[in-house]
Amino acid sequence: MTQAELAPTRTRWGIILLLWWCGIGSAMQFAKVSVGFDALGTQYQLSLPQTGWLLSMIGIVGLIFGATAGVMVRQWDYRNSLLLALAVGGLLSLGQAMLPPLSILMLSRVIEGISHLVLVIVAPILMHVFSAPQHRAIAMGLWGTFFGVAYSLASLFAAPVLAHYGVQGLLLGHGALLLALAVGVGGLMPAG
Repeated sequence: MTQAELAPTRTRWGIILLLWWCGIGSAMQFAKVSVGFDALGTQYQLSLPQTGWLLSMIGIVGLIFGATAGVMVRQWDYRNSLLLALAVGGLLSLGQAMLPPLSILMLSRVIEGISHLVLVIVAPILMHVFSAPQHRAIAMGLWGTFFGVAYSLASLFAAPVLAHYGVQGLLLGHGALLLALAVGVGGLMPAG
């Protein structure tokens, strides 16, 4: 991105909101297991600590690779990295909805952790890029709400989804959300 692109004269609010939704989708990588905790534990006959590992796997990836990823992401194409992270996260969630063996589910959560890490690094950078200087504080304030909003939405919709479609419906819904966001990013965000 050129210096001129880093200081736009107008804020691209549509892109800002789309990037905020990317954050919500990334936080749902945690929330889908939190709200589906009991259902997943029952499905896989897991103890509470084992189900806790299933939930924590994404965070562990962040703890191990977070600082390194922050440095490495400066060398990436932000838009394409975001697209890849959304697509990978969405496809993993769809694969998880097939209720694979536990070892494959755990491995998918590790890879999902990398997707999550890229999303939470790249999306706020792009929010900054597409905000005019006078709106950057608002855009970053909006970004700061993504985790709470994701958990609120997951809590609101989890019970009816689980009741009607089971844990598979929850995972399918999350996968569809991330893939729809990827389509939105691909369509709305300029390349380069």
